[in-house]
Formats: sequence, structure tokens, C-alpha cells
Amino acid sequence: MNENQVLSTLLASYRHSANAHKAIGMSAYMRNQFVFLGISAPDRKPLIQPLFKVFKPNANSLEWLLRQLWEQEEREFHYAAIVIASHYKKYWDASFIEVFEFWITTNSWWDSVDTISSHCIGPFFERFPNVKRTVLDRWENSPNMWLNRACIIHQLQYKSKTDTAYLARVISMHSHSSEFFIQKAIGWALRQYAKTNPEWVIQFVASTELKPLSRREALKHLSIN
Repeated sequence: MNENQVLSTLLASYRHSANAHKAIGMSAYMRNQFVFLGISAPDRKPLIQPLFKVFKPNANSLEWLLRQLWEQEEREFHYAAIVIASHYKKYWDASFIEVFEFWITTNSWWDSVDTISSHCIGPFFERFPNVKRTVLDRWENSPNMWLNRACIIHQLQYKSKTDTAYLARVISMHSHSSEFFIQKAIGWALRQYAKTNPEWVIQFVASTELKPLSRREALKHLSIN
């Protein structure tokens, strides 16, 4: 099955499975910023999983499919693009950072940005460390809040491989932000890393001026407050 056939199959199967009643609730949950088909995550999985057995892409065909899915109006197709990209990591080349940046800055909201950051951006920088510094330097200084957030949370799954020097630096850069999603990202990144190195997080929070929300989130599961 080629990329055109995969796209046609996904469009047809997703739209056939649409649920108008669920779509209203799903759209409302996202503050009515997106059109939904009304297909929940458990119901989307059996629609997309069979395609992994028959679609054998290369970098070009994969990128084409991902861009086509992101151009669809309905939010579930954006979710499908992220799932497909994550599944086919071995076909990424260095140019895929352009796809991921486009996703973060287009149809932007926490539901997509957070998944892209941890499931695409994080693994991408592990595969292509030579472009990491250039990209992060640009994103962390961007006026786009979502690119800033991606810098803060892209290491969520790194655990002991977390670059604490970078984590400390990017948090310090944005620690005075009034943006709710930046304050939450800082707390989330620290809370996640506290599962691996709580002592580091406690020391960092104690020595860094953070917004109250960031501090509360960072220390939520630790024995201090």
C-alpha cells in the first residue's frame, strides 16, 4: 500500500466512524478551537494499526503522508499524523524537524504540542544530536509560546539521559513568563525528572526563582512544599 492509498483509507475509515454527539463534547473540551469527528483514542487505534503492516514508506513518502494528514480540518487526523510519525521513526531524516516545527506552530494547542514534544521532538534529537543545539537555540528564543514549551518538555522521557544543564538553562530563561502553559511546562518537566533525580529537582527549585504554579507542580509528589 502506498502513501496515497494509506491517506485514502484513513480519510474514509475515520469519517465513516464519526460520531457527531461525541464530536460536540470533544470540541468543547478543546474550547471549540478544532473540528472533531468524534472518535475517541481507543476507537482510533484499530483504524490505524492495520496500516502499519502494509505501509512501508521511505522518508519522502512518509513526509508527504504526514503533511497531508495535518492539512485536514478534523483534529483526529492530526493525532493520526503524530502516531504514524512516531511509529516510523527509523524513516526520519534530518529534514523532519521542519515537519515537527510546522506542527507545533500550526493548529497549536497543548494536546498536539505535548505529544509532538515527547514522542517526536525528544526522539528526533536523540537520533540527530548534531542539529539539536541550533534548533533549540532558535526555539527557546522564539516569540512562539509553543516552541518555548517544546524546548522545556521535550526531555520528558529521557530519565537518566536528561541534559540537566540544558533543562536548568531553558527553565531559567522562561521562569518569569506569565503564560500559563509555560509555567505548567516548567513544573511538569521538573516533576517528571524528579522521578529520576529528586535531589536535583529539590535543589534546583530551592535555588531558582519560579512562579508559584511552576514550583507547586515541580514539588507535587516530593516530601517538601
